Amino acid sequence: MGLSDECPGIKGNIARQGAVFPNNSWGALDDASKTAFDSSKNSVDIWIPKDKHMVGTTATRSAQFNTNNVSEIRNIVKEALKSPNAIFLPNNIEGSFRVVVDMGRAIGTKGQTSIRLIIGNDGKIWNAFPVNSR
Repeated sequence: MGLSDECPGIKGNIARQGAVFPNNSWGALDDASKTAFDSSKNSVDIWIPKDKHMVGTTATRSAQFNTNNVSEIRNIVKEALKSPNAIFLPNNIEGSFRVVVDMGRAIGTKGQTSIRLIIGNDGKIWNAFPVNSR
């Protein structure tokens, strides 16, 4: 059973090296991330965004959400994880994967409309921050 069976809204949005592959052809990433993805949807309520990614901090080089309200940021993350627009990618850090979602509205202080989530293979959300859509 693949990720698309568990999350029927996600169809063909699994990417590897920038190319989109059907959900049933991404092999090891599917195996490693299915349980983690399901767990991450349940761990959003205990995840705390990094200060440097919230508006109003002194961080100058980090992408920031256009809010400093933790509940609002968690809701953005929840929405992203349920989105049919989610694109799953390998991550450069072993034991994790990336999820990128165009939210269709500005969520960042510089007009970014997408979010990148870094999720460990254990389902723990490591990080989330706004990014520009491609």
